[in-house]
Amino acid sequence: MSILSPVKRLAQPFVKTKLSPTGKRVETYTRFYINEPVQQDTILYESRDGKSLTDSPFAIFNYLLKQDIEKKYTHIWSIQSSDEMTYFMTRFKDLSNVLFVERNSEEYLKWLAKAEYLINNATFQSFVTIKDEQTYINTWHGTPLKTMGFDIPGNPNGARNVVRNFFMADVLISPNKHTTNMFLDSYRLRHNYQGVILEGGYPRMDATFNNNHDTVIRTLHERGVTLDLSKKILLYTPTCKSGEVAYTEQELRQIISETSVLRETFGDTYNILIKVHPFIYDKAKKEEGILPYLIPDGIDTNALLACVDCLVTDYSSIFFDYLVTDKPIVFYCWDDDLYSHERGKYFDYDELPGPVAFNLDELITILKELPKKMEEARWNYERFKRLYVPYEDGQVTQRYVDYLFFNQPLPEKIKEVRQSEDKETLLIYPGGLRKNGITSSFLNLLSNIDYEKYAVTCLLDNPKSLEQIDSIHRIPKEASILFNFGEPIYTFSESYQDLYYHIKGVNPSKKEKFPLNIYQRDARRLLGKTAFDVSIDFSGYSLYWTKTILGTTSEKKVCYLHSDMLADMDREVNGKKIHKMNVQGIISVYDFYDKLVSVSSVISDINKENLSQYADASKFVYSENLLNITDILSKEQDVPEQKVDYTTRLFREGKLTVEEDVTIYDTRPDSRYAKATTKSLLDSSVTVLGEFSYQEETYLKISQSDCYIGWINAAHIDIMPDSIQSETDVYDLSKLIVGKNSQLFTAPIGLDHSKPICSLASFDELYVLVTKKVITNTGTSFLVSNGSEDLGWVTPNVLREMSSVAVFKHQVAKKMLNKLFSASNRKQLNKLTEKAANHPINELVKVTAPMMVSDSASEEAIKTALPVGEKVVLISKNTSTHWVTILLDDGQHYFVKESELTVEKRDERFVLEVKDTLFSAVFTQSKAVIYASVEDVLDEKGLLSKVPKEITVTKFIVRNDRQEYYQVLLQNKRVWVKKEMVTFDFTKGVLNKDGLFFDYPKSDEPTFVTVGRLSQEKNQSLLIEAFHRYRETYQKGHLYIIGDGPERGKLEKKINELSLKNDITMVGQLNKPYIFMAYCDIFVLTSFYEGQSLVLLEALTLKMKVVSTDIPACRNVLDGGKYGMLAKTNDAKGVFQAMEATLKKKKNFKAFNPVQYNKKAMLDFYDITRLGNKCIVK
Repeated sequence: MSILSPVKRLAQPFVKTKLSPTGKRVETYTRFYINEPVQQDTILYESRDGKSLTDSPFAIFNYLLKQDIEKKYTHIWSIQSSDEMTYFMTRFKDLSNVLFVERNSEEYLKWLAKAEYLINNATFQSFVTIKDEQTYINTWHGTPLKTMGFDIPGNPNGARNVVRNFFMADVLISPNKHTTNMFLDSYRLRHNYQGVILEGGYPRMDATFNNNHDTVIRTLHERGVTLDLSKKILLYTPTCKSGEVAYTEQELRQIISETSVLRETFGDTYNILIKVHPFIYDKAKKEEGILPYLIPDGIDTNALLACVDCLVTDYSSIFFDYLVTDKPIVFYCWDDDLYSHERGKYFDYDELPGPVAFNLDELITILKELPKKMEEARWNYERFKRLYVPYEDGQVTQRYVDYLFFNQPLPEKIKEVRQSEDKETLLIYPGGLRKNGITSSFLNLLSNIDYEKYAVTCLLDNPKSLEQIDSIHRIPKEASILFNFGEPIYTFSESYQDLYYHIKGVNPSKKEKFPLNIYQRDARRLLGKTAFDVSIDFSGYSLYWTKTILGTTSEKKVCYLHSDMLADMDREVNGKKIHKMNVQGIISVYDFYDKLVSVSSVISDINKENLSQYADASKFVYSENLLNITDILSKEQDVPEQKVDYTTRLFREGKLTVEEDVTIYDTRPDSRYAKATTKSLLDSSVTVLGEFSYQEETYLKISQSDCYIGWINAAHIDIMPDSIQSETDVYDLSKLIVGKNSQLFTAPIGLDHSKPICSLASFDELYVLVTKKVITNTGTSFLVSNGSEDLGWVTPNVLREMSSVAVFKHQVAKKMLNKLFSASNRKQLNKLTEKAANHPINELVKVTAPMMVSDSASEEAIKTALPVGEKVVLISKNTSTHWVTILLDDGQHYFVKESELTVEKRDERFVLEVKDTLFSAVFTQSKAVIYASVEDVLDEKGLLSKVPKEITVTKFIVRNDRQEYYQVLLQNKRVWVKKEMVTFDFTKGVLNKDGLFFDYPKSDEPTFVTVGRLSQEKNQSLLIEAFHRYRETYQKGHLYIIGDGPERGKLEKKINELSLKNDITMVGQLNKPYIFMAYCDIFVLTSFYEGQSLVLLEALTLKMKVVSTDIPACRNVLDGGKYGMLAKTNDAKGVFQAMEATLKKKKNFKAFNPVQYNKKAMLDFYDITRLGNKCIVK
């Protein structure tokens, strides 16, 4: 550990609470939370983060203001100051009981902590915590058309603050059953939400019934909106779909141009007005072309809808509100293929209550035939009214307010939705959800729990990797999900208290000084008022997390001990005691738990003896890990979901290459809604918006003069190169927040010379210096540096600015902080610097003069002469050493100094990458283009032919344009096909997490298999040595190693050293390894340490023969050798002899009964978690 690490740790609380704007805000709020009592009859309102006085909070406020003649209530509005807000606030300036506080000001933070009622139509920030004396009413802000919460594809982490706010809320307001189900199912509140959902309509929609036409028109006039009162009003309300500057500007230009066309066509009939999404309003109001028709952001949308004669929208939930008017709704979904394909929708287009247009021509046609088109949609319209606005009658606000504020009985028109209170409630922290034994045990437990009797909530870390996200997706739908995120609400001094106990742990003689109260406060921040009967730290390896579990108000608290914890504390990995601080800390708080649960009787005895000074012996119990028997025995392979072919955003200028009429598709050609028309494009200039390939053709999404046209065959368009739109020098210290696919680039994204340098996946949370910001048509890029030299370019989603550093405005201070942070992570920075120096070239060149190349990047290396005329590929250049890596035709790599290159670039296709492979596959179609040779692949000389269903893939190549091809065996000939024409044959093999396919083992020789994380304690190296003995003895056999981990490189090196490359297959990580395991003859486990071997139990469930090293946990699982073979000695010879004896059936083993095992393990769990006053399990 460097000297700077403890300094950095000690400085962190000071930096966060005193320098970081966010940290200072949290600390200020915390002080108010502790010291300010709740003031009765006070109501804090917030709408859209304080940017408007609108929506349901405003409807409730308005009604209360009129009814509360005696001014019993004080109303406090959260605002973000602007000219818009000032205008709308003036009407309340004379009311003494109406206050306005700037969002995030001290007054705002104080009222958050002391107001009796909090009303929001979105979410409060992550530090806001609801007291017992406070009532939080969340009205939300629309019936969802787009998928919400955990229904949205991708990382569920995006819903973290929304679901936290819902759990915190005492009351959730719902307009209809669909939205109620969104709360319960899309956000997983079902079974666990302990507040009440009041389903009775939206208060905001009363404004559409109230005839305030003149007031709205007058306000529009005063705000500068151009209106002809002799005409109807058509309102266009597009949503905002991208945060990228270039795309936002393009959207605005398109809105202006297309509404201008509509104005030219329908200007005699309609005022064409525009209401943009709040996210782009500030940009929109700067555009002169839109300003006269732009609805001010502060106008109440529902009052406005009463004045509108026709609504044109896309995916906005505004149309649900407009249903009550019975007036026409038109859906203009020109960017469906850019947006909803990724986000998803709850309704298909033919279900919607109005006609749908996919391009401007269709929109104009619909508006010309509007009465006819609306009549065709009448049935859908009436259906949507019945389902989605059943409560709306102009009196919704009155019913809610009378019930919530004036103690009136619950009206018949409000449905109260509460969850059952009869179940025992469990809160479980499962660990980081990496693919390991603890995660498997946790998921197995959740698959066996009786959800009729137990309500389960999982408290999770923020997932970043694909394996974590996959694990979350495997959590049963019956369980709720919450996340631990945001800054804990500690004061400055409490932050140092927390740091002290994190480093030192708890002194057994001074347990009373452990600041449990601060952890209870932060647990409430994360969990709201939700009361749990039992809280479980299932991971048992982190004091950080266990503090949160101990901070809950649960009647019983349980901590799992998955191993010999004292031994784990001192266990070294690569010379480091990686668990020392965390395990030392968590052991010190064991006595705060009611039960300490080991996963086997053997481990429980060890922990009871070793940890007797930390907790009473009666607290040590055991509950063995559960099995997911259905999963283990299922014959269904874990086939990945069919990949959704997203449209690639490609924002470029282009030129039409043909003069005749062209075929235009209104939406993506593969859509069932797509219609083709022939159109003459008079102007050759187009803007390309997206790209998509379908049936071996590429199509481009285009607009002209900022009006959307449709999709056209790419062969008709020459795409212009991207260019830099703006460039800004910056100087910001930031942290890399990366995922598996995050990359470093040679130049800003979109530019022709921008190429990926390296993956950033192993550099998460690394501090870097940002020195430049560039915007291209493709998007925004930032140049990152190590403090002394540039590394490369990254996209905005990879960076998080250090707010504690951003507060410093002077360059000198920033440079000093940069040096401090750079020094604290210098080792990782050096690794990234080394990787960043290797810039890809990937160009085909011809040698023009004799050129000497080396077999390594060294002046002393062996030299080889390349003749004139030879073609080679320049692979990469090291910008530090200036050595260039080249690839010859024979696949060999050589090196040459950049200054000694004597080549000329060849403008022709070439093979960039070649890989041998072997797996079973199937064609996706009955016909495919066949290429007889690699030369034909490069020249694109193929023949469309009928193909059989099943084939074998033998090789894989990548062209320099990134087109990928497989070599396949077809009628005993090796030919080539495009990769997308072939998919894996899942009846014959499995796909690992890296996308590599492996055929199931063949039965012509003995096969051995092991499954587990490739780490030191699993000791697969011993198995390789034992298998080597087996191969030397019998000259046959194959070993499959399933799993991944830090030891992979060492194991592969050992396999090569023992010449076993053809006899051992490193399968990698499989989500469900069981079918593959069942194809093998013997399962072998060579761990030198286990808590309880779950994988041994899984192998026994599959009725496999098993071999294991003789360690306490495995001896326990195998019942002393009754269920499987234990090695006589835990070395290569002993394991080899056990493998040999098992294969020769020298001993008969007892059959394992997984059902009986699970029944006992589940009863043990129920017994441990059952409360004395509840009898859950009979």
